Amino acid sequence: MDLIRRFDELCETVDADTRQAFHRSVEVLNRAIDILSLDRMCFSFNGGKDSTVVLHLLRLVLAKRALGSQPGASEAEFDDVYRSLLHQLPVMYFDTPDQFPQVTEFIHQCIEVYGFQCEMQTSSYVQGIESIISKRKTQAFVMGVRRGDPGTDDLEHFSPSSTGWPAFFRVNPILQWRYDYVWLFLRSLKLEYCALYDQGYTSLGSVHNTVRNPQLVHINENGDTEYWPAYRLLDNTSERCGRFSTC
Repeated sequence: MDLIRRFDELCETVDADTRQAFHRSVEVLNRAIDILSLDRMCFSFNGGKDSTVVLHLLRLVLAKRALGSQPGASEAEFDDVYRSLLHQLPVMYFDTPDQFPQVTEFIHQCIEVYGFQCEMQTSSYVQGIESIISKRKTQAFVMGVRRGDPGTDDLEHFSPSSTGWPAFFRVNPILQWRYDYVWLFLRSLKLEYCALYDQGYTSLGSVHNTVRNPQLVHINENGDTEYWPAYRLLDNTSERCGRFSTC
């Protein structure tokens, strides 16, 4: 599969720390699948850049598993196994009125392209989690959080849910990734992401608390104000400067 080849080629070109972070994420997802099973896991997808990275890491892991289970298989046979694995993994997303329409559009696009079995939620996050656990007996949720996000100080790659939440395990495959790793992965592998990131947004919340990152503003040759795309942000610590009360 082309994604496997591109990922392996990328890992050959990056430094040791980056390669270790990439490989560790794959190991975390493989371990979660080995311990549980795909139908006892759920991917919490919000359409943001980090969540998009995890989506494609899941695709990568499942593609490698399909390849390993069908040595010598034709491309069509491999694709059947791969699509079957993708369909076994439930995906949860939230459709809320204060979400950017571009984010909603991107989520629906990914669902259609990859054929996930989806659970749309319109309630609170806790209620959504409770609903999935009750319906599917889900034991773990795969999430796209990174160190530095709010509430991640005490998290590990595998962490139990917080006090007051339903009982489940959080699987955090990209917990140790830096901001620049995210864009290196997405752009080097030529993976699609929400269009807002090319308009100067670097961290997406709701339409009420998110603006373009002021660190990316510049004046073009015509004297007009423009914003560089998110991958042009050089300071990893300024990622959330487009979120109110953050920078």
